[in-house]
Amino acid sequence: MGLPVTIPGMTRTIPYENQLHAGTVAFLDKQPHKLLIGGRWATSVSGKTFTTYEPSTGQPLAEACEAQKEDVNSAGLASDIKSVWVGL
Repeated sequence: MGLPVTIPGMTRTIPYENQLHAGTVAFLDKQPHKLLIGGRWATSVSGKTFTTYEPSTGQPLAEACEAQKEDVNSAGLASDIKSVWVGL
């Protein structure tokens, strides 16, 4: 993948490696992006994903897991459990 660059009279795609920090490229290359629930990376219960887009170009940037009600509930429960330990 890369970002398209338009110069009058031509459009050229420049690979991410030439534009982004190496850590960012490594993160974007991990597809699909998972949900962080209870300190662990997880896929959504449904297995559904959606495409995110680079806002300045409209080009696809990454695939991310689509959180469902059950995923949100799991994250909420994990948060409540951890908050008990914060006060100790």
